[in-house]
Amino acid sequence: NQINEKSENEVISTSKQNALRSAKEYLNTSAFSRKGLIKQLEWEKYSHEDAEYAVDNIPGLDWNIQAEKMALEYLESSAFSKQELIEQFMQKHYKEENKCQSILEH
Repeated sequence: NQINEKSENEVISTSKQNALRSAKEYLNTSAFSRKGLIKQLEWEKYSHEDAEYAVDNIPGLDWNIQAEKMALEYLESSAFSKQELIEQFMQKHYKEENKCQSILEH
């Protein structure tokens, strides 16, 4: 099993490296919430630990920008009122209405 070194004390397993690569590929094609990307990676049979490692180690990733992109993708595929879009985000990605509203204001 190939192992790369992240720092002198931490080694990154091949499965974590592959999960990270997969996560980056998914984000190149679509927007995801952190929770949604973890679920997608787990669906691809990565362990929860590897999926969490991947989403937490994508360089320069801004989850608020991902949320804005997701909102645009939702609106491109279906017509939503602002309240319906907030409810969709709350059900699938975020639990706090004020967070959803803040994201959708941008």
